[in-house]
Amino acid sequence: MFDEIILKMEAAIAALIGLIRAGHPLCGTVSGKDSTCATILMLEAVRRIAIKGEVQPSHFISTADTTIENSSLARHIETMLEEIDHFAVRRALSVTTHVATPSLAAQFVVSTIGRGTLIRTPQNGVRNGKRIRA
Repeated sequence: MFDEIILKMEAAIAALIGLIRAGHPLCGTVSGKDSTCATILMLEAVRRIAIKGEVQPSHFISTADTTIENSSLARHIETMLEEIDHFAVRRALSVTTHVATPSLAAQFVVSTIGRGTLIRTPQNGVRNGKRIRA
């Protein structure tokens, strides 16, 4: 079973290397176990291209801080991004990390509690730019 996993990983890395060689920047995301796994495969592809001295575009890794996430999970993701930054610097990889955060007015607590608006649900949302209510 382990050999099968390695084969699948190598196939994914090979596909990513093909995209890099075609001049495509890669974009990863760190938000859960699946996206983080895909991002690690992406970093390995970028690393292998760099070892061979091949030219490659800049690559990006992003996440979103909703400001309502469990603080231990938010810290875990922050630490992971810091480790990716250090990994990229140590190996001279053109990889940068980015964190998207909502503006203060768009944050969940401000927009829901502060303004007294309802949480968006399928029954209370927006369709075709107009508010709908069930």
